[in-house]
Amino acid sequence: MKEVMIDIETLDVKTTAVILSIGLVRFSDYDPMEEGITLYPDMYEQLFQGRTIGQSTMEWWGKQELEARLDAFSSEKRQLSEQIGATMAKYCDGVEKFWCNGPHFDIAILESYLSHPYPWRYNQVMDMRTMKKECDPINPVPVPVPGTTAHRAVDDCKYQIEVLRLCRDRLIRVGEVAVPSRIIKE
Repeated sequence: MKEVMIDIETLDVKTTAVILSIGLVRFSDYDPMEEGITLYPDMYEQLFQGRTIGQSTMEWWGKQELEARLDAFSSEKRQLSEQIGATMAKYCDGVEKFWCNGPHFDIAILESYLSHPYPWRYNQVMDMRTMKKECDPINPVPVPVPGTTAHRAVDDCKYQIEVLRLCRDRLIRVGEVAVPSRIIKE
């Protein structure tokens, strides 16, 4: 099954946030994850569209690693929303599950930014935060990924994939995977 992990870096926490970068990494449980791609939406286009910048988010960015800031705020490789949408659609062709660390953040912001149709359907979006809590609500799931930088979108995707794989292994190992008594087709 083809899956993709999505992570975005933004300048606000509202659904109208300016998006700095979009990370996408395709994976499956059995194959090595791909390197992934990072897309950089044009900030001027977004500001012209009325997308927002939050003061507290700007302050938060000032405390992040230099490498993450350089990546997020780079003016190179910026694309217009139409190009971003087309690239995402092509990259996500055939994907069955779209994971992110909170659909009410990543997916909600992307849906307010992209033109419809989106690369995903409503029933294909999966929530990493729920998975982590179901996996082990008491013990956090630290999985350092060598050579990655926190808050660099594509690196966050790779980290989240490793956490997802660990959670799936834990749930299967302890027999906590629920088997529904009936299957609901959507």
